[in-house]
Amino acid sequence: MDSSPLEIAKQFVAGEISPEQFRDLLYSDDRFEELLTTDPNLKRPNYVLLAGSAYHFVISQDFGDVSGILNAQRALCDFFKRNQIEYEATDDYSDLHDVYHDAQPKWLQVDSHWISKNLMPLAEGRKGRALQHWLKEELHQRFRFASKAPKWLRSPNWPIGPNGPLVFLGQVKIEDYFPDKAAAYVFYDPVTRETKTIIQL
Repeated sequence: MDSSPLEIAKQFVAGEISPEQFRDLLYSDDRFEELLTTDPNLKRPNYVLLAGSAYHFVISQDFGDVSGILNAQRALCDFFKRNQIEYEATDDYSDLHDVYHDAQPKWLQVDSHWISKNLMPLAEGRKGRALQHWLKEELHQRFRFASKAPKWLRSPNWPIGPNGPLVFLGQVKIEDYFPDKAAAYVFYDPVTRETKTIIQL
């Protein structure tokens, strides 16, 4: 097997080696930096320039989280396209990202890193629709509410403490105080017996 950095990067993008294998090789082989910083076709503006180069963008991603894996894959695909390098890309990472998104109800927007760390180790190899159904059930069991789910004024912002997701107790309209429509969302930690209030405008 060709162990050049280019071939290893292409194997990761194609799904032929695991994200963890690629991460370990990326961290331990200095040749990746030379490969991914030699990028004469990179034009401004480009999101990788925020990190300094394709190498710095890819190495900064969290390979334990599907969002980080997908970001790394897309950045490498862009690098290959810019430099006219032939490659094949798996859809597995984007499909898993979609499963994470589609499993969540409208009143929830859990960070993919939390799902990767706390739920996926329990998924027992489930994939596709089976994984989506299982994740949906797990999220409903863990993100509990006293009577009704929150009706957010803005993006969902369910707090997660050291003991897991807090329980939603209810929300209150705030009138004649802020210039815009406002609401307070009250959450409860059954372990510490502490409450947390989130205000949205």
